[in-house]
Amino acid sequence: MRADERLMKALLQRDKEALEELYDRYHLLLWKIASEAESDHRICEQLVTQVFKQVWTKPHEFMGDKRLALLLIECCRAKLKERPRPKTVCRNLIEPRVCCG
Repeated sequence: MRADERLMKALLQRDKEALEELYDRYHLLLWKIASEAESDHRICEQLVTQVFKQVWTKPHEFMGDKRLALLLIECCRAKLKERPRPKTVCRNLIEPRVCCG
């Protein structure tokens, strides 16, 4: 049994040490992915935390045919797409419909 499989089976049993080991193994990878798309470090931290929270609450979603790293990356990218985006500020004061519709 591979290490990732062992960790995921332990997570199904609510083993907190398995989550800590998983975090130690993958948090930098997820941080890099988040920080490539988001420059705000607080938001990156929140995204990575959300991924591991989902692993803890729904470990069965991270077990399957794909490697665990790929499932974590997919989850992180999905969280990036879901995050609220700041609204653009219209700087065309004379004709705001030109840039803002």
